[in-house]
Amino acid sequence: MTSAQPSVPTGEWPLVARATEIELCRANIDAGRGVIIAGSAGVGKTRLAREIADALDAERSVLRVAPTGLTIPLSALSPAGTAEACPVIVLDDAQLLDDDAAALVHRLVVQREIVLVATLRTGEDVPAAVTAMWKDEHLERVDLREFDRAEVDELLDEVLDGPIDASSRRMLWEATQGSPLMLRELVRSALVGGTLVDDDGLWRLVEAPRSVRLDELVSERLDALDPAARHVVELVALGEPVGFTQLVAEVGTGALAAAEDSGLIEAITDGLRREVRLAHPIFGDVARRSMGEARTAERCRELLGYLEATPLRRRDDIVRSVAWQLRAGGTAISADMVLAARRALYDRQEQLAIDLALRAMDDESVDAALVLGVAFTDRGDHERADQVLRDFGGEIDDEQRAMIAVQRADAMFWGLGRAAETHRLLRDAEAELAPGPWRDTVTASRAVILSNEGRVAEALKLAEPLLDGDDTGRAFVTASVAATASLALSGRGREAKDLASRAYVACDALGEQLALPDRGLFVVLGTMAAHDLGELADSEAVARAVHDFTVSNGDRAGQAWGALTLGRALLTRGRISEASQRFGESAAAFASIHQRGPRRWALAGLTMCAALRADVAGAEEAWAELVAVPDHPGAMMSPEVGRAEAWVSAVRGDVAGAIDRLHQVADTALAAESIVLAGAALHDVVRLGGQVEPSAWNAVASCQGRLGFLRAAVGAASSERSGEQAMECSRGFTEIGADLFAAEAALLAADLFDADGDTRAATRARRSASDAQNATGEDWFSTLDRGAAPVTITGRELDVATRAAAGMTSRMIADELGISVRTVDNHLQRVYEKLGIRGRRELTPALALL
Repeated sequence: MTSAQPSVPTGEWPLVARATEIELCRANIDAGRGVIIAGSAGVGKTRLAREIADALDAERSVLRVAPTGLTIPLSALSPAGTAEACPVIVLDDAQLLDDDAAALVHRLVVQREIVLVATLRTGEDVPAAVTAMWKDEHLERVDLREFDRAEVDELLDEVLDGPIDASSRRMLWEATQGSPLMLRELVRSALVGGTLVDDDGLWRLVEAPRSVRLDELVSERLDALDPAARHVVELVALGEPVGFTQLVAEVGTGALAAAEDSGLIEAITDGLRREVRLAHPIFGDVARRSMGEARTAERCRELLGYLEATPLRRRDDIVRSVAWQLRAGGTAISADMVLAARRALYDRQEQLAIDLALRAMDDESVDAALVLGVAFTDRGDHERADQVLRDFGGEIDDEQRAMIAVQRADAMFWGLGRAAETHRLLRDAEAELAPGPWRDTVTASRAVILSNEGRVAEALKLAEPLLDGDDTGRAFVTASVAATASLALSGRGREAKDLASRAYVACDALGEQLALPDRGLFVVLGTMAAHDLGELADSEAVARAVHDFTVSNGDRAGQAWGALTLGRALLTRGRISEASQRFGESAAAFASIHQRGPRRWALAGLTMCAALRADVAGAEEAWAELVAVPDHPGAMMSPEVGRAEAWVSAVRGDVAGAIDRLHQVADTALAAESIVLAGAALHDVVRLGGQVEPSAWNAVASCQGRLGFLRAAVGAASSERSGEQAMECSRGFTEIGADLFAAEAALLAADLFDADGDTRAATRARRSASDAQNATGEDWFSTLDRGAAPVTITGRELDVATRAAAGMTSRMIADELGISVRTVDNHLQRVYEKLGIRGRRELTPALALL
């Protein structure tokens, strides 16, 4: 994927999600009442008023009035008294009117001498005459809110003229909380600064968004606060959420009210607590940067005092306490720093976890080393993760030795691609450990590595004995990772799904522990098994939920796997456009955490999507990026890479070469007992018009679930030249939601019917293919370009058929066209045969396809 030079949007952004407000404003204006558009700073009040005024320009007299300095002088409004009857006055920032001007506007509105369209910034003092206009119902007050998340997504898609990846959407949403002004400034700044880039049609932020202009705007608001109110904002910026009662006790209600009136903070209720938080995260970023070390230390000491007085303790209080102690210039005991580091890690505050763990390493804490190992791995710094664990020199017991070995193996295999060294590491650890659960955990980790290498049978042989005993411990959970993946690949999808469910429960019961598989991994593995069983709708739904959840939590690794799993389900269902986006998103996410193996799998999916659209340049570009990624021992899904290579050949026109490559891929996968992926490659052979030896389908047909069975069945239909069997397969694919496969099978049936001279059946099959393609929501697929001769209907046949479809009887048609009833019926019979239908009831939809 390549990064395009960004085009920075100039001028005003499109107005979205304000249709209801515009309709309400226009209704009141047309009724001669007018409106006041109220909202917080940056919500889009002026933009909405300008949109309404521009629309009114062609209809009536419109006078625009804006503030000049701190107030709007009376002279600016005097033209309203001499203008034609009921002009429209557009008044920006009505809260800045002086008392005389406010009184005049009030009188003109009450006497219906003007129609007022005014904006009002909430949270500021407003003249009583202005307030009276809506309180006494002389005009309508329209309150503007910030955008919700869906509306932010809509605006981003329209402004960028293309999709933006889910992680970047989350970052922009969290930074702006729906403020149009903040969103516009951050996007513009990111485009100008090159931190929002176009990667092959998918926009992506390469670092957290920041705008100098926005910082300046926030700084101006901070500087406008009196010292007591700024004191409140600084406390909240360093410690949010801060208890409302504790804050009032320290600073008083006046300072708190002033800070809240500024719009920089807000008081909310969370369960039993009433708390104070920042109104927007950007306010906190700017406030913290504006504080020197001395003032930061002073505020942190105050926050520590609040924490000690808080009656209800939060799960993250240990993190807050230790962080404030250190920032206040104090010290914290090693055990507290390690506990805080672990909590920060579990809450995905990786940098804070690293900072705290590094401090604790001075006391040679093995737990601190493990926190660092996990945090560095999560960030994609695998070399450093391995180093900190390899170089740890403290005394360790069997539990710690096992956990270090498991965590090093994760970094060494996935991040560094050193498979042989990983196996040596785990075997050495097994030799050093006494028989028992910790040695079993290391053995299970070795099974995971074997599974990830695509050595399915070996992985199952090593993992299955560890599943027979206690199903609550680490060894069971870790062995389940290897076994679930291997069972699914070997065609035992139902067993894989069952094991994934059991392992999820066991993992959840163990709670948050270091060097333990994330329970979400078992959701992903269960979803992959559901896909291979042919439970495509469920697979897509769960994969989408995983993707959305991990994006909302900022879990980059989870997002990568969720997007990959979702892309795979969408590709099988024929939803190529979104599948392409998800594969691209997955590839970018894996790249950000330096995971080469699964990144190659995601790029393979992206390549196949482009090939299915007959996008030669797109397929070649995605394939070139895949080839540029260094090879990796994580070969579990390497048959997908081989399939991608074959599809590139096919889209270039070398279909015979593609079929040969697919046979090689299938043979290799079958030898490794990766039956599911072998079945996908053999099915591709049939999709491209090739033939497969019947015996090659035996293992695929025995796979649990319907997907493997249907793949083998369509292969048999092709070999046996049976159009009826191919149509039966098409119906089966439709039932499981594989609409593209259904369309392809129906077109295969049409070809076979044509070869047998059964024109009517062939036409029906092509209609079924068209219906299946329409179900995908895609316009066209390269595999559906069969080059079939179009149905030819004569002009007279069309005249007759059109009238019959409209409900006319044969006698009515005969009389209107001046022919006999028998001729009408003969024409209709020929039309039925050509269209592959049985009678008049099917004429309308059949004619629509011509």
